[in-house]
Amino acid sequence: MTTLKLFISHSSRLDDVDGARARDTNENWALLEELSDAIKARDLDVEVEVLVDQFIGTGTDWEKHLNLWLAECHAAIILYSKRALQQSDWVMKEATILNWRWQVEKGFPLLPVFIEGETNIEDAKASFWRAIGLPQVNSATCPRDAEAIVDEIEKQTRFQQLLDRLKSQEPLTTPFTDIAKELKIHLGDERIFSDLQAAWNNLNHADKPAAPVNSIEALVNNLIRFLLVSPAECMQKLYEFATLIKRRETRERMQEVHGALRAIWVNAGAATWLPAINRGDAILALNGIHLNDRGSIGMEYTDNFTVDRYIKRIWHNDVQGVLVSLTDQTTIESIEEEIWKKCRIYNPNSDPKRLRKQVNRKEFVVVYLPVKDVSTGLPDAERATEIIGLRQHYPNLRVVIASGEQPLDGELPGIQPIEPALDIEIEDDQYLNDCDLQGILSPLSR
Repeated sequence: MTTLKLFISHSSRLDDVDGARARDTNENWALLEELSDAIKARDLDVEVEVLVDQFIGTGTDWEKHLNLWLAECHAAIILYSKRALQQSDWVMKEATILNWRWQVEKGFPLLPVFIEGETNIEDAKASFWRAIGLPQVNSATCPRDAEAIVDEIEKQTRFQQLLDRLKSQEPLTTPFTDIAKELKIHLGDERIFSDLQAAWNNLNHADKPAAPVNSIEALVNNLIRFLLVSPAECMQKLYEFATLIKRRETRERMQEVHGALRAIWVNAGAATWLPAINRGDAILALNGIHLNDRGSIGMEYTDNFTVDRYIKRIWHNDVQGVLVSLTDQTTIESIEEEIWKKCRIYNPNSDPKRLRKQVNRKEFVVVYLPVKDVSTGLPDAERATEIIGLRQHYPNLRVVIASGEQPLDGELPGIQPIEPALDIEIEDDQYLNDCDLQGILSPLSR
């Protein structure tokens, strides 16, 4: 039976605590230890592994462990002590990723726990927590009592459904297993395994797992762990690995791997703004310097590098959707025609109602309005407002506009900046990594 991996997000670290806050922090540590013990002692009829940095050894790079755990866990708890809500950047990061998983994985159990007398759901309606959609997640308020918190966990419908799947030995999916499944499709040819194995054995990197690679499954699992421990370095690491591959056939498969992993670097919380229809009809504003640049998507290409990466981060390959990048369309009618063309259903003689019905079979339609100069200004806000009016015909339509290099400064009616804002240094690094990868993987380089 699969072991249930339960992640606990908390703020109990001692390295930045002064004397005035030491008592609060020690109390948080005590609660964390008691909760870990209570979970493992509870009779759940399944084996439970509690993923918490309390158990990471001294001198270990705990940040890299956390990145893997966030991708591997089957359920999660966020302990919202006062310190966690107000002072912990890491709880913010963890909550962003966990909330992303809760939104994209319909069965992922996530329980935010507010500590009675210290925090409450109103505290989570502050700007950051509201922006990532946390108030939408069912939460609990508990005393500082581990047994009471475990009781609340057991009450959660998603948690009970997870236990049922584990008991029935149904395979569980996580971001880790999803990536592994896709990579096995691309790399699962025995004819290229020896080339991949040789490249892996010749790879020299501090993050390289030590486990032996004697099968495709072992290679895929090691490769994912190597890449996911630091998402911002994923493409650079993939490039280093790809340079060691010798055969043309293997490099062709690596192009598909690149396509599958191309969006790992995008902040998961920022990407969740795209499918958030229930946040109103706001136009989304995305900053960046490579929004309109050409980038690869496996064996094909996109003319909107960064926009494509945000879409890929939130919607997997098996989700049907379309990105419509507008340039010279001047009327709503011509814009709608462009949507039909991108969906490959356009016929000037067809009934518009029928075409709209076909478009609405898509999970999403993202209409993107670029700017001619990314260093200045927004596109025509009036035009964006007209386009958002198409939501009456296409409920799954989102409108994204470019805001230039910097995020919007101040509030503009009807326009919501995608938060957190994109770090253009990271974006630029990823774009250059993408160019380097294509330089060695594209057919012209062989």
